Amino acid sequence: MELSAIIRYLIAGALTRDYVILPNHSVLEDIPGGDALYTAIGLNLWDDQIALISRVSQDYPQAWIDELSKHGVSISGIQRAKEDFDQRSFIAYPEINIKRTTSPTSHYARINHKFPGTLLGYANKKSTVDQLNKPPQSQIHLKDIPQTYFDASIAHICPMKIEMQRQLIYMMAQENISRISLRPHKSYMDPSHWNETHDLFKNISTLIISEDKLRNLFHNRMDNLLDIVNHLGENGSEIIVVLMKNQSQLVYDKILDKVWEIPQYPFTRPVNPTGTRAAFAGGFLAGYRQTYNVLEAALMGNVSAAIVLEVKKPFDAFNFLPALKDERLHVLRGLSKEL
Repeated sequence: MELSAIIRYLIAGALTRDYVILPNHSVLEDIPGGDALYTAIGLNLWDDQIALISRVSQDYPQAWIDELSKHGVSISGIQRAKEDFDQRSFIAYPEINIKRTTSPTSHYARINHKFPGTLLGYANKKSTVDQLNKPPQSQIHLKDIPQTYFDASIAHICPMKIEMQRQLIYMMAQENISRISLRPHKSYMDPSHWNETHDLFKNISTLIISEDKLRNLFHNRMDNLLDIVNHLGENGSEIIVVLMKNQSQLVYDKILDKVWEIPQYPFTRPVNPTGTRAAFAGGFLAGYRQTYNVLEAALMGNVSAAIVLEVKKPFDAFNFLPALKDERLHVLRGLSKEL
């Protein structure tokens, strides 16, 4: 059941069935995941009236979708295919800041854990994010997006292939959604796609991008991150957030011509790094719509990422105490600095 007909936020992206090996060798098998889910959770820590656009297999657990609905996320845009298709995603963390998504059998052997039967046949499969762009089963059908979703004033597009992101940006702009943020997909973040990426980025208001993707795109062109974000600002994006490897962020506001550095929340007790970047994007979305202050939005995104980092499974974040969330925000305000 939908809780509200009013939509403030629109999120488009993948939902997955995750298999995760944590840094402490704990194993999570067939749990909800995906950038769209983690973005919605990161946003929901601060606000509600969220609409989600995705496409799931016939066998994707309805209970996971219902859990999102219970917390104020509109699920009418989650399109269920008539067929089954593979939504499994494997992630291993040999260390807290090292992520591996291939060779699951070797990672289970490394921790001396039995390989799960439900993950058989996964080797050499591409990610579910890639599958979102392959018709017919897994690709988002633009014509089936509920029209009421375009009442949203702000939207976020999770990592997908460039063709799908381009179509979504065009549709959202045509429907007068005033602010669009985007996280790029790794498939086009390299120098050979220089012109395509610049054409894409100039049509969004906020670019949220990991440091490694950014450096890959600018390989042999620029090394200094401040020079890079200034270049992207000149290309058209008003706000650029660089997600650093150590969970800190570099935040650029073109209008104010300011750059800030926000460290990771210093008292974080990391458990599961999955989804932290997506959670940041969700928190940022809520913060910007509520305050129209780029720094405050990034601080809220940082808190969302820290909370998701500390929980074992994504829905556990819903149980985080609001008072502790606000306390973390207060601490980070004092630690951020202008460069």
